Amino acid sequence: MSMLGQWSRLTVVAVLAVAGIAFAQPAPPSAPTVLGNVQKFYANANHLTAQFKQVVTNSTFNTTKTSNGKLWVAKPTQFRWDYLDKARGAVTVTRTFVFDGTTLWVVDHKNKQLLQNQTQGGVLPAAVSFLTGGGNLAAQFNVTLDTSGTYGGSNATVLELTPKQPSAQYSKLFFVVDPTDWHISQSIVIASNGDTNAFNFYSPDLKSPVKASWFQVSPKSVPTYKLVVVNPVGTGSGSAQTPPAPPTAATASVPTSSATRCTLRVSKKGIYVDGDPKSRADAIAACKRTAGAMVVLEDDAPADEWKALQAGLRQGGVKILMRGPLNDNDCKNNPLAKGCN
Repeated sequence: MSMLGQWSRLTVVAVLAVAGIAFAQPAPPSAPTVLGNVQKFYANANHLTAQFKQVVTNSTFNTTKTSNGKLWVAKPTQFRWDYLDKARGAVTVTRTFVFDGTTLWVVDHKNKQLLQNQTQGGVLPAAVSFLTGGGNLAAQFNVTLDTSGTYGGSNATVLELTPKQPSAQYSKLFFVVDPTDWHISQSIVIASNGDTNAFNFYSPDLKSPVKASWFQVSPKSVPTYKLVVVNPVGTGSGSAQTPPAPPTAATASVPTSSATRCTLRVSKKGIYVDGDPKSRADAIAACKRTAGAMVVLEDDAPADEWKALQAGLRQGGVKILMRGPLNDNDCKNNPLAKGCN
């Protein structure tokens, strides 16, 4: 046999061997199998502690907001999300979302406000129920493997979940799954309006104990905070939708959601929504995604600016509640305004 013929034969053998190895590789798990493994991971944990990074993208204005914090989960349906801010070397909690099994509490330390929202039947949205191991996601979503590489990298295990029934909260969910133990390292919520709410989860801890008191909130614990009660669907004129939970969803909002009001402060320095400076257009857009705007007018607030902002809010269908300097008609439509109680 010539050298060329022997080389060709060896080449064919090598190629067949490699092909045999490739064909012998087990097929990747199906989407339902991956989802089942994910739910088993969280179902087998009595409690969970993790750090998170949240990135919210506004598709209309192409803006992003990044937040960091820590979360705790306890069976059967309790969770807590602390949003942290680091300034001058000190770390402080700026906002806390607590679900105690029946009520979602939002403690807004910046604006000294406590929001109380009782969910219907204590039911958590599917986008966050996976953290407690609850809910049958396969019954609520069509599940496929996403191989686009958009989330988690080209070789990541990513689930794409599309609601079987149209949802006002989200059009799609994506879970980036760690196949070493099947925990979710990243969750992405695509809202119906195209906005994106992405959470990265770090250092999941299933061993460190959690205290029951961490999931309890009482207005007495923050006596100087204004209590705002948001009713669930169908309980009256002040009703709002059951809240999407913060996170993957909380919404969070935690996270702006239709279950909470935005706090809109107007002063000579500018417009602030929940403590963050905004343009007039951005402020209106942010408050349109909530149950209404709690407006705080500082004494130096420019009259022309407030008039234009007020017109934009009304045009956008935003319910306005005011605190600050009043005119004669404020008490009629805004019973919570200062001096109307």
